[in-house]
Amino acid sequence: MKKIIVAGFALGALSTGVFADEAAQDAAIVAAQVRDQGNACEEPVSAVRDEAASKPDVPVYQLTCANARYTVKIIPDQAAEISTAE
Repeated sequence: MKKIIVAGFALGALSTGVFADEAAQDAAIVAAQVRDQGNACEEPVSAVRDEAASKPDVPVYQLTCANARYTVKIIPDQAAEISTAE
């Protein structure tokens, strides 16, 4: 139950842009989801929304970390779909 609340908060924060430094916060939130699901993300650099791959309620982000790059599809009430980006 706790993870659903955290994921719900994270998705809400991403979609409303309530943080002062929105780009840094987006990267931190997406990176936290990636780490929660067992992937390494040291020092998140950026999380850029992929408008072409996103749908209205299912945003897709290109996450760049110091040690890896991921494509992250955030699905409400489910685990994110994470793949390694080239």
